[in-house]
Amino acid sequence: TATVTVSGTDLAGNTGTTITSGGTFAIDTTPPTVTSVVRASSAVALTTGASAPVFTVTFSESVTGVTTANFTVNAGSGIGGTAPTVASVTGSGTTWTVTLGVTGTTDDYGSNANATLGLTVVPASNAIDAAGNALASATVSGTNESYNLDTTSATVTGVTSTLADGSYKAAQSVPVTVTFTEPVTVVTTGGTPQLTLTTGSSATTPVNYTSGSGTTVLTFTYTVASGDTSADLDYAATTSLALNSGTIKDAAGNDATLTLASPGASGSLGNAKALIIDTTAPTVSSIVRASSAAALTQGTSAPVFTVTTSESVTGLVAANFSVNAGAGIGGTSPTIASVTGSGTSWTVTLGVTGTTGNYGTTSTATLGLTVVPGGASVTDAAGNALASATVSGSNQSYNLDTTAPTAAVTYSANRTVKSGETLTITATFNEAMTTAPTIALSGTNTVAATAMTSTSSTVWTYAHAVASGNGNVTVTLAGTDTAGNSLGTVTGTTFEVDNTAPTVAITYQEIDDNASVPTSGYLSTLAHSVRGAKSVAIQVTATEAGGNATLTGSPTVAVTPSGGSASTVTLTESASGSKIWRGIYDVPSSGSDGTATVALTLSGISDEAGNTATSTGQTTSFVIDNTAPSVAITYQEIADNASVPTSGYLSSLAHSVRGAKSVAIQVTATEAGGGATLTGSPTVTVTETGASSATTV
Repeated sequence: TATVTVSGTDLAGNTGTTITSGGTFAIDTTPPTVTSVVRASSAVALTTGASAPVFTVTFSESVTGVTTANFTVNAGSGIGGTAPTVASVTGSGTTWTVTLGVTGTTDDYGSNANATLGLTVVPASNAIDAAGNALASATVSGTNESYNLDTTSATVTGVTSTLADGSYKAAQSVPVTVTFTEPVTVVTTGGTPQLTLTTGSSATTPVNYTSGSGTTVLTFTYTVASGDTSADLDYAATTSLALNSGTIKDAAGNDATLTLASPGASGSLGNAKALIIDTTAPTVSSIVRASSAAALTQGTSAPVFTVTTSESVTGLVAANFSVNAGAGIGGTSPTIASVTGSGTSWTVTLGVTGTTGNYGTTSTATLGLTVVPGGASVTDAAGNALASATVSGSNQSYNLDTTAPTAAVTYSANRTVKSGETLTITATFNEAMTTAPTIALSGTNTVAATAMTSTSSTVWTYAHAVASGNGNVTVTLAGTDTAGNSLGTVTGTTFEVDNTAPTVAITYQEIDDNASVPTSGYLSTLAHSVRGAKSVAIQVTATEAGGNATLTGSPTVAVTPSGGSASTVTLTESASGSKIWRGIYDVPSSGSDGTATVALTLSGISDEAGNTATSTGQTTSFVIDNTAPSVAITYQEIADNASVPTSGYLSSLAHSVRGAKSVAIQVTATEAGGGATLTGSPTVTVTETGASSATTV
């Protein structure tokens, strides 16, 4: 500031009065400078095509005449295409607004950290302060900001949760965090962004955004609802993050890219965490006998049950069960002795040992378990409590059994058997046997006790190689049922072995022609030859040494007379199953003298064991004689009182005889058949000439 004083002398030399001004004025020789260039917008970054970048330029003192010529655009190395120019400059005094002409500018402004737009000061004489000092320096003495032209949206790098891995039940709050590549701002004025989670086999739950705007991490809070379930909590799809009429933008205003990693893949919630959502109460899915025995005898080892739960639980104790005693149980019912186990498998043991009373033998003499829910004492990993007494699956019980099992023995083949055959012996029990029963054979065949082979729990077999011998074989079985009772009554314990072939005998009887077939009186051979006026009854008898065994087959008989053709004798069995066949052979009326041959064919006669019949030692012929024997009388003169001569007889005497002599007479009967037996005897009488009576010799 300056003060002005005026004094002077005139031409005459007179000094004038000194005058001092009543005001001051400033003297300014310092050019103005730019003290700061700052962003007029709060945004650090702008997207391409958004509102033009605007700067606030502050000078060191009031200036006038500032125009666009006083600035150029400072484009960073990341800016591509045509850089914007300065569009306008407005303002006054020390504060001026500089706007860039971005709108309509073409080309890509890039997406890296060097895609910046700022201002460079251009000194010029047009921009002056009040004293007329012109802007002379391009230097910005203070803050000099720039914009980043940002066209890159924020993307999701991962989804996780701050909740520890584990199982969670209804009402649990589960924070799910979504991390972006850069800070984002959430605007919920129009709606709240949501993340949709899979909370059932086909169910989903949209979860609202709750916090994190302005940071890189947004939080969505899920409250577990009744009925929700997930073995590994995850979102439903890559599109599960949705705006729901809200916005999620980065600082430049770019809309965030909401695409998520595939569920279960790296970067997903399911991959990052092991969160199990379980709102289902555990249940008992089965109670089964731990022993293979369905029944136990009184006083044996205590009944043990295996209890399976629908999922792993803890806290299962004796109080969670009671004994379910059937109506057939007498005396004092057992209690629960112990419960052990973990996870889904638990062992429950009853305290039967020492328990008194009669447990009966009926089908209702059962011991089982009843589930007793224990409030909150039995829980799954999520804390859901066992609440139901229902057993969803198998619910078995033991039968306290003191009744001995029985068995029926059958055979294949079901008949008498012989050596070389294999006889399958089957034992069918009325209940399951705990281990293989044994079989022993005694009698005609012997086998030491041997384990049988199972075809089911109640049917067991043994293959016996039949040996030699004849007679009955006794079968002895031994074993115990699943309750430990020893085998009781066994039926069908014998079978017969027969290694002796049946025999066949043929016998004969002479009968009159046309007579009926006799039923008795048959002989192994005929006593004599037969002639045409007679017939021969033939009987064939098959005999089984075993006695009552069944025989099969039938014989045939053919008779061939001497010099003739064979004739088949029609045989008829005397009665069904008697194995005695009878028939008649009609002897030819003439000729055929000699031996008639009898051909006996057994035609497959065998016993039920398969032994084939034999006919060794049977008479297979008889004699036919149709020629009458001849009788001749011869004579011989002998002295009186002489012995009867045995030879020398003549068909007639050579001369007459006198009284001093005698006549020896010989009668000879001759059979044409040769060796046939003759019967009867002759009578000889001599009648002398003139005698009144004959003399018998």
